Amino acid sequence: MTMSIPDFAVGDGQRFKLSASEIAGRHSHFTCPFGLALQARLKGRSLRPNDGSNWYRRWDDASRLHFALKDGYQALDQGQAISDIISGERKLTHVQRRFLKHALEQLEELRELVSEDAGVPLELADDVQRPSRADGMAGEVTVFGRRLRSADGRVQEIVRMRLKELRDEPRPGDEDWRAVAAITLAYSPGVPSDAVIRISEFSLATGDYRCTFSGRRSDILALPGITQMVPEALGGTAFRPGQACASCGFLNVCPAVPQRRGVLGLPGRAVALRHLTSADLHAYDRCPTAFQAQRRDHLPDAYPEEGDFGAGNGARERGIAIHAWLNWAHSREPGQGCEIEDLPDPWGDRALPAARAAGLSLEAYQAAYPYLLQHLEHCMRGLEGLGGWISERRVVVFDPDADVVVISTPDSTCSVAETGDPVWREVKSTAVLPPDVEAALHLYPAFALNIALLAGEVSGGGTGFAELEVLTPNSARVFHVSTSDGTLVAEAQRIVADIGHRFGNDLVFDRKPSAACEYCSVYRWCDPPEGLPAGSHVVVDDNEFQDMADPF
Repeated sequence: MTMSIPDFAVGDGQRFKLSASEIAGRHSHFTCPFGLALQARLKGRSLRPNDGSNWYRRWDDASRLHFALKDGYQALDQGQAISDIISGERKLTHVQRRFLKHALEQLEELRELVSEDAGVPLELADDVQRPSRADGMAGEVTVFGRRLRSADGRVQEIVRMRLKELRDEPRPGDEDWRAVAAITLAYSPGVPSDAVIRISEFSLATGDYRCTFSGRRSDILALPGITQMVPEALGGTAFRPGQACASCGFLNVCPAVPQRRGVLGLPGRAVALRHLTSADLHAYDRCPTAFQAQRRDHLPDAYPEEGDFGAGNGARERGIAIHAWLNWAHSREPGQGCEIEDLPDPWGDRALPAARAAGLSLEAYQAAYPYLLQHLEHCMRGLEGLGGWISERRVVVFDPDADVVVISTPDSTCSVAETGDPVWREVKSTAVLPPDVEAALHLYPAFALNIALLAGEVSGGGTGFAELEVLTPNSARVFHVSTSDGTLVAEAQRIVADIGHRFGNDLVFDRKPSAACEYCSVYRWCDPPEGLPAGSHVVVDDNEFQDMADPF
């Protein structure tokens, strides 16, 4: 597909390089369509940023795990001991090291499982890549997975490594990934035209294995949309700023991401370009180890054998349900405020239809109901004097001084009709209300981040207003901060700068033992000390995983 070269890029854009994962994720909420098309050509060396400063992304050592898994499996296949493999990975965090050991122990059985299922002995082979053409363009498609083949090459297989458990239901993009992997393998150099092509997946968490496709070239070419996937990935023209910005080589010149120098107030540059969301602030401040394992490495949940873990997990699920319902209610057209009629008795006949209308299960609706009742008195969706409503608007800015992409997604945004001043509101649910606005800022760093961003005029000029609506089963309170309040703005900026600076320079992501440890879903991969400190109520960020891409 011939690209109309934007004025912030240089080159002809006629060569590209794409991976199966990039192609499969081309429609994902976390993918920038134009960024994907540009990056494919950047990796194909036919396009580069039109940037006189020669800005470039630095490698993040804390992202080493996925490469360590790939290298470790190759070393394992060559007969190297797991203990030696682990000791050679000096830059891994303690959690990454523990998970790598577990994963390699599962992988010891992989070749036997694959060979038994295929009915023929298979051996490890080279990585998969094939030449590709799309509308006159030349390029290459690659697959990140373990390739195995029979001695005569008549059976070829790619195993996709899953960090988490294998899912019964496919996720969006799974079928496209299998199709791209299959056609890439089938047309790779040295693969016989009549070879049996197999695509499978293996869980590094549980050691489970299953084949998801087996066929020949004719079967692959009959798969729906197989010929359109590469052109679609190369033809995106829409900007969708978000997490993908932190891995884009065109970030420094992108017109869709405003640059705000010093918006976070960080004292120096981060060790590598990273993205930081409003939920990241809370998760990292609570425990760097859990943050790295959950939000950056995407490790599987693994609970301790004893203890009541439903409390922490239930709070998160409840919060997600509350946000889902509010997003549905506030997105209705024509716009309207939330009324008691919108919340039927959760154990009555109308409960299930009401839950389904908001995309919830009945259980989720029942858990959210008492909190949503408290929201009715404070809903501002229908208030006069406010307009320009957007539910869950994503705000993305790049701080080049800190080398951080900042992402916030307020639950509701609007503006004062008379002045145009922006109003952002965040909603949280908890068991106990914060006593005052200062305590709310410390408990919910997302609130502080919204204040810092509004003070940095990322939503235009004028006075900004940040609000925090806190819901409990029996009460609610709205905290309100204007950017004209210098004292509270300074405190919010200090909170964000303190957490952001620690995050931006962290390569170790050490544990932070607290009362939250007993609820932590990555407890197994951590190494917490005995005698955890008894703590007060654990505040769980309602929306902690809503803005997190999970590639596995």
